[in-house]
Amino acid sequence: MSFGGLVNKNGEKGLYSARDAAEYAVIYNRVTNYAFQMGTTLIAAAGNENIDFDHAANWIHLPSNSANVISISATGPNGWALDSGTNLDLPAFYTNYGQKVIDFAAPGGNVDFNLFPDGPWYYDMVFSTGNSGWYWSAGTSMASPHAVGVAALIIGKNGGSMAPAQVEAALRASADDLGKPGKDDYYGNGRVNAFRAVNQ
Repeated sequence: MSFGGLVNKNGEKGLYSARDAAEYAVIYNRVTNYAFQMGTTLIAAAGNENIDFDHAANWIHLPSNSANVISISATGPNGWALDSGTNLDLPAFYTNYGQKVIDFAAPGGNVDFNLFPDGPWYYDMVFSTGNSGWYWSAGTSMASPHAVGVAALIIGKNGGSMAPAQVEAALRASADDLGKPGKDDYYGNGRVNAFRAVNQ
């Protein structure tokens, strides 16, 4: 799910109330719980607001923070065009983060603002489809499809049918543990790794 929205649990004046916000969360949880119970693995973009959800109690991002949804943060290089040895797995400057909400990271693209607008800044982004063509983009909406692709490879390798909990366990077992050891703010349980997912 390469979509989502940031919701203030206290409401937003003129837009929605705290009660509305609570109802939004309940509705999303009902939907995601039902899909999970029906055997669907749910993967969603964590959002692009650069919010630390471990310290943002008044906010929720839907559907990535909903029940039984695997939330994906974004990684990307910064200045790859100038240095081919650049780390490709830096946390993207925009990605939401926090151990409470991030399950895995995946490539989502980044932007080296030192190169913008005249340099080859787009090389740090993801080349994708959209708007009836191809274009360069960055966001957790670019990262979540990478994670979905790895999940699809895992399911395909295992005969085309797996329970969501099994898919998540396989993603965890094959992910690259980046950042501090174990689960961390930006990478969650690690950056997904397609090669390891189908070869272990």
